[in-house]
Amino acid sequence: MKRFLAGALFALYTIAPLADDSAHHAKHRLLRVFDANGRVIGNLASFSGQNGVAFTAGDATTVVPITRIQDASFHFSATDFQWLAVSSGQFTSTDCSGDPVILSAWRPRFAIPVRRGGEVTVYFASAGPAVPLTVRSSFGGTGPPVCNQYPSPLTIAGYPAAAKLVITRDHPEPLRIRY
Repeated sequence: MKRFLAGALFALYTIAPLADDSAHHAKHRLLRVFDANGRVIGNLASFSGQNGVAFTAGDATTVVPITRIQDASFHFSATDFQWLAVSSGQFTSTDCSGDPVILSAWRPRFAIPVRRGGEVTVYFASAGPAVPLTVRSSFGGTGPPVCNQYPSPLTIAGYPAAAKLVITRDHPEPLRIRY
């Protein structure tokens, strides 16, 4: 009888950790990205070595990258992130209006996040192969972006925008990563 009780206690001792699944959940919890208001934006995703958040517009999904916030002295924040967006683009219009031409990138659907001041807009490429597009202006450079009209139009291979999302409207910066 003593052997039976000892065996039963040993069996309970070895099985007890299996009943506590908190260790199991800790191993499989996903990191999430939160906006400045503390709302969940989505799970931290990775595509082509770039971390970000997946967004979908219509049938197009892309990963919008994030990067650490950097101050004027080029020091990075240990906790705060922002949308990694370009402050330049090429346009079919002569005054940098409308949607920018999307060039190839390494996202599930080609897309370009563009920053204009504090607003970041993600432009999703149309489906299919690149097409020749005539560009007539561009903005960018160091400092505040300035629109430059091309002396003569240029033809480049790219994608027109099929959809766009202003992500800072619903998900303001700074962003945080946590469970």
